[in-house]
Amino acid sequence: MDIETLRHSTAHVLAAAVKNLYPKAKLGIGPNVEDGFYYDFGDLEIKEGDLEKIEKEMQALIKNNCKFARLKKTRKEAEKILKNEPFKLELLKELKDDEITFYESGDFIDLCKGPHINSMVEIKAFKLMKISGAYWKGNQNNEQLQRIYGTAFSSEKELDEFLKMKAEAENRSHIKLGKELGLFLFSPLVGPGLPLITPKGTIIREELQKFLREEQLKMGYLPVISPHIGRIDLYKKSGHYPYYKESMFEPMKCENVEYILKP
Repeated sequence: MDIETLRHSTAHVLAAAVKNLYPKAKLGIGPNVEDGFYYDFGDLEIKEGDLEKIEKEMQALIKNNCKFARLKKTRKEAEKILKNEPFKLELLKELKDDEITFYESGDFIDLCKGPHINSMVEIKAFKLMKISGAYWKGNQNNEQLQRIYGTAFSSEKELDEFLKMKAEAENRSHIKLGKELGLFLFSPLVGPGLPLITPKGTIIREELQKFLREEQLKMGYLPVISPHIGRIDLYKKSGHYPYYKESMFEPMKCENVEYILKP
């Protein structure tokens, strides 16, 4: 059993648990990500403190040893199954195949191409990590959903080691240390993720820049400066735009020419 399949299957258990606890929640998507998985939900408002309750429901489902059954449905059958799941219906419309794949585990069924583990009981160690907001399909013009992040491993030992490593990394986080040492700060007036560097932080930044310039010159590199904004055609020609447009700012138009900030 590979770790990606295990984590994707755990995401399905998460979705099943949420639907049990919050029947009005609408299903989004639940893919693997680095170090874990997530699942997006519409019509769901929970807090970090609710994750423990969801974990307990997941554990109860796993104890029932539900099997993962792969089902093939016609498009009409799929539409009937997903009639109360608007996000899944939208994904269904994008599928070109007439035969649609679902996975069923106990009372829960989800639109998915798989693969999955054979049974929920194979999930030995998992942890729900945090919640966040997310736009449907990553588009800020779409509905905002609630995303639940989690992780899963083949053993409790691996999970414990991961959680320990993550805690140590958070203690060494530049965000935590930067605040404690007074190197930078953030202002809601400026915007999230946009640091205002203090005099102490500026000294460190300039020393690092000086060190890098000296090392680069030793290696024969010469400095150049390029603008932070360019014509959108540049990114289309390079091939970057289709892959990064969801995480870029909206294009801006000047004299009938579209410009866009660097990703």
